[in-house]
Amino acid sequence: MELLPASAHPESASNQLNEGGMIALSLVRLIERNSDELAAELVVKLETSSHTTDLRKVPVEELRGRIQAGNRGREPQTSSRVTRAQCTP
Repeated sequence: MELLPASAHPESASNQLNEGGMIALSLVRLIERNSDELAAELVVKLETSSHTTDLRKVPVEELRGRIQAGNRGREPQTSSRVTRAQCTP
């Protein structure tokens, strides 16, 4: 009788998948709970980075709302749409 390593055992693989799913779910919930703080930090970085100067044309509240919606996994609730043409010089 040949012994398989624990990681090759079907039940072990199933447990690893369940653990991975639990970790992913925990991460998603953590991001959702902290979406306001994450959005605020990202807005500051976008406002100060030389790589994102065109994003400064987007109103801060709209930008923050879009970031928060993305963090929460849903469509942003915004009053206006900014097109790519509006962001190019």
